[in-house]
Amino acid sequence: MAEANQEVTFNVDKDEVAGTLEQLMAVDATEIEENYGPEKLPEGTYHFRVKQAELDTREMAKDKKKHPGVMVDRAVFALAYEVINVHTLKDATLDPADYIGSEHYESFAIFDLERDVGRLKGLMKMAGYVPPSNMIKDMLMGFVGHEFVAVIKYRKDKSDPTNFYANIDVKACSPLATGQAAPQPQPAAPAQAAPAQTEAAPTAAAGKFAFGGAA
Repeated sequence: MAEANQEVTFNVDKDEVAGTLEQLMAVDATEIEENYGPEKLPEGTYHFRVKQAELDTREMAKDKKKHPGVMVDRAVFALAYEVINVHTLKDATLDPADYIGSEHYESFAIFDLERDVGRLKGLMKMAGYVPPSNMIKDMLMGFVGHEFVAVIKYRKDKSDPTNFYANIDVKACSPLATGQAAPQPQPAAPAQAAPAQTEAAPTAAAGKFAFGGAA
């Protein structure tokens, strides 16, 4: 367990603040509003800008069958995207303008180095991004700020049939053509919007190696 005097940093009104865990524990949360995490993007086609591309670590099960209960730190590619424009939505009752400026988060662990680095390279290629070098650090740093078109699709959670994930369909990604004007979102048909579905906000684990920043 971390010591009470361990130093930490966090943002307050967009300003970075340094303190200790003990000071953070003493914060009065009365005036802080509840936050239920980012809303899942509905299925559709989006114009994204990469806000973050990092190599992070997450604690995960080593092998549920061979080593039940054993946890290890695994490296993960952590990616964050900002919605610049919405081209189409599967649900015509939703207003595309409501999702402009929203953020979408995805991450995947490196279980097999060749396979999973290949997944990153595949995403970048389909998005029309050409990295300055094939060093992973350079690939991630240069990806921040890149814009492309992607399709969001839903897939069910195998462990929980009532839950689902909103993921970028890598094979449906495409480059944003040079000088292409993003189409203006069309007004939605008059209907009651579906209730928002939320997911837990991503949490950063200790040991993060930040190779990219906010665009």
